[in-house]
Amino acid sequence: MRSTARPTLTPPRQSLSTTLLVILVLLPTFSLAALGLRALDQEVSLQRLEASRLQAQKMERVAQSLQLEVVQALEQLESTVEGFDRRPSVLRDWVLSQGVADLVWRGDLAGERVFPPPSVAALPREQRLLARFSEGIESLQRQLSEQTPRLTRPLGPAGEQRLLHCWLHQQRYCLLLQPDWPKPLLLKAIAMESSASYRLAPVADTVADTATGPDQMAYPLDGLLGNWQLLYPRQRVAELNTLWPAYAAILLPLILLLLGLGLGLYLLHRQTQKESDQRGTFLKLLAHEFKTPLANLELYTELARQAQSPEEVGEHMTVMESEFARLRRLINNAIHAHSDAGHRVLSRQTLVLESFLQQLITPFQPRLQASHTALRLECQTEAPVTLPSQVLEAVVINLLDNLVKYAPGNPATLSCHLEDETLMLHYRDQGPGLPTKDHSRHHNRTAGFGLGLYVCQRLVDQVGGTFTIGPGPGLTIQVALPAQLAMPSDSDTGEDSGASAP
Repeated sequence: MRSTARPTLTPPRQSLSTTLLVILVLLPTFSLAALGLRALDQEVSLQRLEASRLQAQKMERVAQSLQLEVVQALEQLESTVEGFDRRPSVLRDWVLSQGVADLVWRGDLAGERVFPPPSVAALPREQRLLARFSEGIESLQRQLSEQTPRLTRPLGPAGEQRLLHCWLHQQRYCLLLQPDWPKPLLLKAIAMESSASYRLAPVADTVADTATGPDQMAYPLDGLLGNWQLLYPRQRVAELNTLWPAYAAILLPLILLLLGLGLGLYLLHRQTQKESDQRGTFLKLLAHEFKTPLANLELYTELARQAQSPEEVGEHMTVMESEFARLRRLINNAIHAHSDAGHRVLSRQTLVLESFLQQLITPFQPRLQASHTALRLECQTEAPVTLPSQVLEAVVINLLDNLVKYAPGNPATLSCHLEDETLMLHYRDQGPGLPTKDHSRHHNRTAGFGLGLYVCQRLVDQVGGTFTIGPGPGLTIQVALPAQLAMPSDSDTGEDSGASAP
């Protein structure tokens, strides 16, 4: 009976309809989602700009407050230093003890230095500072005037800058302040701010402090505090707290839709790929099963041409008729081919094992002899046996075909015996065998690998048998098929001659 089942293909019209449906669904959805996300992004950008503006205003106010504190502190220092005009020794003690200024310079209106006294040896520390900063002091002194009675300038390299503060009041004065002198003052002023999240840090080689991270910002101070910067936490905009329901309302349906479409397309592609693989594998299996009888027909046709007597021609023609019969069986099996949806019907036949196996070996004898391959057949069952002969034939033919192709010149053994209504078929050769890592691959229809073993394994499984590949060296295979000793009524009815291959 010819099967009407055919591999299913996705019609081009159906594929086009699916594509159009996907486009018609996705385009409006993506358009609405894009418009919604754009509106939300604009709202977030406005909130961030407003937050940045407010933060900048706040930092500017804090910076102005700190600048004012420094100016007031310098005015107090001026008054303190002027109070020591007639007590130079006390002024030196004040410099050494207060930790505010490293050096106090005082001169007359003409610019001649009065303190440290030129006539008295200056301290080594004062000598070093005068030698290092005398040029800056003189330059700033020359710029003092009644219109500009006070001047402040940073001296020294970045990161080690000191403030030089000079003023004019009856005499000329200069204070070389220590690098960290305003820090306690600034910290006190910062602590009075409403926010205690500010930190004061000196400016390193660049304006941005290396301690800042993604959650911390730096605000460089200028003017008298150019050597300092304020560190403050990056203000987090609360848009995620207020807008996340809108984001979720837009994105969640889109994500679910995409997941559904993706899953549908994946399943469709998987089904199409599976059907394509089944068609390709089916053709490879047919080619594999047809290859051996066709090769034998070609061989025995050539032998018949070269035969020297009618008896030899008759022998070769007998083998060719057997191969033609096998081809007919293969074609019939191809019509009722195995697929994942069903199985071919495999009948049980009664035969004599040794005669049956010998007839299967006969077409291979010329190639076995040409390659000097010794095949020993051992059959311990002489009585007729009822079993699925097509499965046994396919297994033996594939084993012999592998022997000729992959293990020529190596001895092989094929044996069988009946054991508790099970035919045990053992095969072993001394060829290269099958790598251990590939023993399980004969269960899969892998293109270009193990198709013959796959055929055997599937056929054996269909009749309830087992197909096992054993360890090397060489190829070792054990097959167990359900079988029964034939009853006398079977042989009397002549159901199938045990001496003829099915």
